Amino acid sequence: SSMYFPGGAQEENIVVLPNDIIVSDSYSISLWMRPKTLTAWTSAVFVKFESGFCSIVPYAWEGNSTCRLRDATQVNGWFDIPSCVLRENTWWHYMMTYNAKTETAVVFLNGEPVGRMENVPTNRFVNLALIGGDMYQPSFNGNICEVIFYNEVKDYDFVKELHQSYTQSEKFIAFDK
Repeated sequence: SSMYFPGGAQEENIVVLPNDIIVSDSYSISLWMRPKTLTAWTSAVFVKFESGFCSIVPYAWEGNSTCRLRDATQVNGWFDIPSCVLRENTWWHYMMTYNAKTETAVVFLNGEPVGRMENVPTNRFVNLALIGGDMYQPSFNGNICEVIFYNEVKDYDFVKELHQSYTQSEKFIAFDK
């Protein structure tokens, strides 16, 4: 099962999560998404911190999906980790990890690492956590499921095994029309 998000204006047709969804400076976010319409800078998952935000964006610079981390304490505090172009009406397993000790963020797509950025300042204290949109852009249009927040960094082996646990399950139907 998945949740269908019909899109809409900013902060419309979204799911609000409890702020304690992330309580650690290091965290990982995993989800499956199937964008029906790729709208520039729309968030599939958005977490607003006291000093910035983390946004998983299916369609950004040059059509690539990206994980955008923002440190609002810096004028130029924009940290974008582009991955690749996502196709509409196709399921994607997207995962990002942030390690506060090393200030490193890594993005995985379908179990494989596709982007990495170092020297990304740590954001703390969640003020808002959303699925399906954010406060700045129109809302996500498509399906999202299996959203999992981990209060720790997950490594490459974990991500690969997690992806395989989905795709090798006899109940897995994400690629069916």
